[in-house]
Amino acid sequence: METQHKAIDHSPGTCPNEGSCMFCEGGLFGCEICGGLEGGMPTHCPGESMDYDREQEVYRGEVDFKDGAWIKSASIYSPASYRIAP
Repeated sequence: METQHKAIDHSPGTCPNEGSCMFCEGGLFGCEICGGLEGGMPTHCPGESMDYDREQEVYRGEVDFKDGAWIKSASIYSPASYRIAP
């Protein structure tokens, strides 16, 4: 079963960095559930917190969580999945 990422909530009054926050200003996305940030975020949310090492594996394109399972593939968010057109 696919779990959607849930954006970190930095609503007015809840942000610890009021006035200069990449989340509040829309410049950074993070998932409240898995803790994935930008390029370290799997394609689908695994539904539980990832540890630092797992997030780094996702970032490097070594693993991804998709359709309910961890697979050896790059996440759509990982820099490893970016391709430069010829």
